[in-house]
Amino acid sequence: MFGVVGPLGALPPGTSTYNTSGDTTVQCTGAAAGRSITMHAPTKLWPPNHKYYTDISVTANGLTGDMISLTTEGDHNQYTSGVEDNGAGNTANDIAVHDPDNPSVSGNGDSSSPLTTTESNSSAQQDGDASHVVTSWEARAERSGTDSTARVYTLTAMATFDGMRCTSGTTDATATFSVPHDMRPSNR
Repeated sequence: MFGVVGPLGALPPGTSTYNTSGDTTVQCTGAAAGRSITMHAPTKLWPPNHKYYTDISVTANGLTGDMISLTTEGDHNQYTSGVEDNGAGNTANDIAVHDPDNPSVSGNGDSSSPLTTTESNSSAQQDGDASHVVTSWEARAERSGTDSTARVYTLTAMATFDGMRCTSGTTDATATFSVPHDMRPSNR
């Protein structure tokens, strides 16, 4: 007799932990000290079911009355000359801004043309004694079935507060997360 291991769509043990987002905060330096950028993103997305994971965001946290500009950029590594790798599901907009009314989105999310969006003080929200701007993102849980490496999504951010850059680097904050090829123990 065959043992029953669970229903046909059951996820491998421990899978639910991969679709949980966590925060990484970069404290601004120099003239923008006292401000920060918080990136809220998962570590891994599983299963690769072609569905969007929407608990991804970037927040520029300023001081009271700050004029904030937040530019974010997203892409992934499984493109070849602007075309998705074979076996990846052949879908468009695998990383997207989760705001269909945002007219400032440009690019298509591939490595040669990352998806870029800019939010500004018109989007700033007052929260007690601080100002902040939030950009929400979504990423499709899929990867190439013919490439044994994971699909890696990269989300970067650059913020200014009253015209002052958060840090002196070319990118102020970066988050990466992946969709593994499979769930063998080395990919968990």
